[in-house]
Amino acid sequence: MAIESVNAAAGAASSAQQTSSQQADQTQQQVQQAQKAEQAQKVSDQEVRAKEALQESEQVSAEELQAAIDRLNELMKDGQRSLAFSVDEELGEVVVKVMDTKTEQLIRQIPNEESLKFAKNLEGVLGVIFNDRA
Repeated sequence: MAIESVNAAAGAASSAQQTSSQQADQTQQQVQQAQKAEQAQKVSDQEVRAKEALQESEQVSAEELQAAIDRLNELMKDGQRSLAFSVDEELGEVVVKVMDTKTEQLIRQIPNEESLKFAKNLEGVLGVIFNDRA
């Protein structure tokens, strides 16, 4: 009878250990889930801040680009050749023109006029190639 009571006590202790082990595992899982949720929130906050910063920099960039273009055009007025900087309104691309100051003749344009026309018409061409009715 003493052996049976020892076995019963050992079984109860083993059952208590299993229960406490399961509770510890559940607590650890809850802590890990909370940490993951906290990390996800941090990443989300960082993404929002990054998007806001990008929007602000895009707004400032257009203004800063125009100011830089104006400064470069002023600096390049003196000399036999001049560089004229501008921004193509439709594409938002910087265009550089090398001009002869005496004759005011265009020597070279980067990107050239054909490239600009191609880029402007590319969207229409892609619409024809990848037609939704296909």
